Amino acid sequence: MKKDAFPLILCLAMLFSAIIEAQHVNFASANFIPPPPELPYAYIKADGTAEPETLPIHRDGNTYTLNGNITNYTLVIQRSDVVLDGAGYTLHGNDTGRGIILENVNNVTVRKLSLRKLRFGIYFLQSSRCAVTQNDIAFRSWHLLRVFVK
Repeated sequence: MKKDAFPLILCLAMLFSAIIEAQHVNFASANFIPPPPELPYAYIKADGTAEPETLPIHRDGNTYTLNGNITNYTLVIQRSDVVLDGAGYTLHGNDTGRGIILENVNNVTVRKLSLRKLRFGIYFLQSSRCAVTQNDIAFRSWHLLRVFVK
């Protein structure tokens, strides 16, 4: 009779273990926190204006110099032949989104800028002759630079 009880006890122990494990999985999935939303966009527009107007950016000809940190924005540069001088200031995200997007522009230089807590540091899309120099890029980025060419 003892030999017949052992398989039954083993099956009950495995069943109990599976029930406990299933409850553990349910608890873990109940703690899911969705990622924060993508960052809103700020622009250096093709006509040379910066938007929103409250951005800490000073324009001198084709050089745009930060005079303060930018927090929780993606900066989209839509103007060719410009220099974005970070002057040591920071573009700070929320672990999502892109820091800077260069789309369909040529001859853009990004320098002396600190990038923090972004999914993509600098995102190039159909842009050419662009330079990234003297920047401080340190965050949990999935991609430092992303380049798309058609």
